Amino acid sequence: SNEKKLTQTDLFKQGFFEMQDESSQIVSMLGEIATNSILDACAGGGGKSIALASLFPNLKIFATDIREHLFKEINKRAKKNNVKIKTIPQKAIKKLQVDTLFIDAPCTGSGVLRRNPEDRWRIDKNIIQEKQLQQQKCLETYKHNLKEKGHIIYVTCSYFKDENETTIYKFLENNKNFEILPIKNVLKINSTEIKTNEFLKILPEFERDLFFATILRKK
Repeated sequence: SNEKKLTQTDLFKQGFFEMQDESSQIVSMLGEIATNSILDACAGGGGKSIALASLFPNLKIFATDIREHLFKEINKRAKKNNVKIKTIPQKAIKKLQVDTLFIDAPCTGSGVLRRNPEDRWRIDKNIIQEKQLQQQKCLETYKHNLKEKGHIIYVTCSYFKDENETTIYKFLENNKNFEILPIKNVLKINSTEIKTNEFLKILPEFERDLFFATILRKK
């Protein structure tokens, strides 16, 4: 495949570029809201952290994940790309305070069916409910790492309302000290995907993933 060939090039191995879906790059641009520090709270292999560090070199970038074995991959990629990302283990995460949270939440992955077509037979109501509970837990857990007047960037690669709008409205119902920040105030691009003032919905056109995003502001 073309992807495999790219990863075998010297330019890739030397850290001159990373490969990332266009939609992932667009949601990473929401890091513009951060002023000093940002925590990638569900960092996985560190793709979003790398993008954030590249787009906003003056920010302090922290990354964590319950799958701490992935820290080795994050640190390896950060070194290769010559960016600074500090991985924080879960036992130490409570001490960290940042002005922005980036939560690329666990989800069904329904927005990336073009790459995982078999998921259309795997995803059901039980899985959607399970993921929504995980999303609520992420928001409730990491909100304590947020400074006053800070922001949460909430992202999924799902098109299900139960994982997106419903999750956000449930969180706001239980956390009256948060409000939605109009997405157009942050994403200064002429994007037809900004359907409302509250949410960003990137459609799976032009061979890209479907993404949902919103920004919450701590009052």
